[in-house]
Amino acid sequence: GDATFRNAYTRSDWGYGLAESWSGFAYSKISNDSTPGFGNQYGCVAGNGAQASTNFGLFCTISGAQVIEYSSAKVLDSLSVCNGTYPYFSMKNGDSFSKKFGGEDGSDPDFFLLTIHGLLNESITGTIEFYLADFRSENAANDYLISEWTSIDLSTLGEVNGLQFSLTSSDNGDWGMNTPAYFCIDNLAGIDFESLTFTSGEFWNGADAA
Repeated sequence: GDATFRNAYTRSDWGYGLAESWSGFAYSKISNDSTPGFGNQYGCVAGNGAQASTNFGLFCTISGAQVIEYSSAKVLDSLSVCNGTYPYFSMKNGDSFSKKFGGEDGSDPDFFLLTIHGLLNESITGTIEFYLADFRSENAANDYLISEWTSIDLSTLGEVNGLQFSLTSSDNGDWGMNTPAYFCIDNLAGIDFESLTFTSGEFWNGADAA
């Protein structure tokens, strides 16, 4: 439709071989819902897209927020979100970079929070907060990690021509958030991730997008 999903991709040679990084939005059809670690950064823990579709969107941010832009203002209905496989198992079990949510005895008040701002000509129209993981309750039975596609109502944001997404976590270090900064997105106001087209910009070495 008239939505723009931006993606920044970088290749750098630090003398130890090529290093690649990206941020923004991508789309994926990786169905691996069980392998932990960075090597499975494109997987969704639900195993597929929303409503058992093949493709889904993926959000990643190295730092700061990312924005989906629309060419005209509109009231958006909803979107579906889920945890990626990489952050899900990082929070569930811990790894060499991130802690196990809840700590060893389950009492740590950890959280992984998605914040969505509605934008109209760069002014904020409203804010939605959705916890992709929440261990803040004094009752451990209420702790959870999102592992299924969940719909979020966007109509409360009113008329918008942009959606701004950011992630925050209780697990932070000297270099920022330790929790892998990913989440999966689908069914955004009728956008079909099965048939997206995209345009590419300039790449570090002039290679094409493939």
